Amino acid sequence: MEKIKKNTLRNGISRNVIMTGLVSLFNDISSDMTTPLIPIFMSSMLNAPVYIIGITMGLADGLSNILKVGSGWLSDRLQKRKIFVIIGYILSAFSKGMMGFAYTWVGAFTSRVSDRMGKGVRTAARDAILAESSTSKMRSSAFGIHRSLDSMGAVIGPLIGIVLVHYFKISIRSLFFIAIIPSLIGIVLLVLFVKETAAQKPVPTIFQNSSTCNKNHCYSRSFFWFLGLTTFFNLANSSDAFLFLRAQSAGASVIILLLLHSLQHTFYSLFSFVSGITAKKHGEPIILMSGYFLFACIYLLCAFTSGYATLFIIFPLYGMFFGLTDGMAPSYISRLVKPEVMATSFGLYYTLSGFSVMIASIIAGGLWSALSPRAPFIFGAAIAFIAAITLAIWQYKNRVELSRLEKKHIKTETVTSEENVPSEH
Repeated sequence: MEKIKKNTLRNGISRNVIMTGLVSLFNDISSDMTTPLIPIFMSSMLNAPVYIIGITMGLADGLSNILKVGSGWLSDRLQKRKIFVIIGYILSAFSKGMMGFAYTWVGAFTSRVSDRMGKGVRTAARDAILAESSTSKMRSSAFGIHRSLDSMGAVIGPLIGIVLVHYFKISIRSLFFIAIIPSLIGIVLLVLFVKETAAQKPVPTIFQNSSTCNKNHCYSRSFFWFLGLTTFFNLANSSDAFLFLRAQSAGASVIILLLLHSLQHTFYSLFSFVSGITAKKHGEPIILMSGYFLFACIYLLCAFTSGYATLFIIFPLYGMFFGLTDGMAPSYISRLVKPEVMATSFGLYYTLSGFSVMIASIIAGGLWSALSPRAPFIFGAAIAFIAAITLAIWQYKNRVELSRLEKKHIKTETVTSEENVPSEH
């Protein structure tokens, strides 16, 4: 208990969680100064057609997500977390300069792949740090607070972009180079203040358990069912590039796009914090189900919007959706698996989700080009409704088993978390 007191703030949240959140905040300031402008940059300055943008964004996300299960497994195998997070953020910082030097869509694709590879290398290990820096009781709050800080960066980044573009007349290409600065600040914070958390334990692979896992199953059946449900939902969740292109087609300027993106992440930040607290009482699956229904409604609005005034409803709701769901899936997964396979499990989840998003983006680009700009949003809304209903049925039918697993996990995981909370010394 003494370790927890030394490493937690008054509200029970680990200092490691706060510092990891601040690192993500600065990285998101960097990324979101430019992210809303990438599809516009590719279409207007690099003359890339919409289907190429869809393939670029989808493949970049898909290829990077393949790294997540590998980096997660390697993090568990080596019992190292921090080095993977550092490498990931360095790759993302490097990618900003690559985009600034891009003069063809191939260059933009290479930059995007580099950025997403950085995310692929760091994400599973970073989420393992969050889980291992928290007790089971505070885990959903820890993920919620981290996502809240993360999304605050995405609020600040576009506002900085607006000031630089509108008042200082900075070009989009120059903005990519300026975006490197906050990314480097985040890397310095990471190196100096985030503590390593991995404990030395025997580590099984996904298909071959260690002696520990043979006695106490590392991967529950519910974990694989949950993976299937989230993977199916992500077939609806195509790249945000299509949302930005839809906004542009509705008449939104570059400044309006940056403003909408900042507004979206204001709601993302707020509801990330709220969802983390709410999940402590009602559980993560209920929050996820609500988010899936909300996503379906948002995509229907996107499909049938005609003027950009509606965008000031759509983007805040979209931020609300991410706030409700983004931290809940990894938080719930951390309850369904043993600590020694934590990063591997996160990596598997992100890899399958990323593969689904890649497929979704390719489908969306094809539907947009072959049918109409409305088609990908109608398709996504249908998939999201089915996923929400399926999650509700699964949760109801398995409520007894899930409750038993949850109680067992909390009992054993609280002890593990107390052992793994990093020392300040």
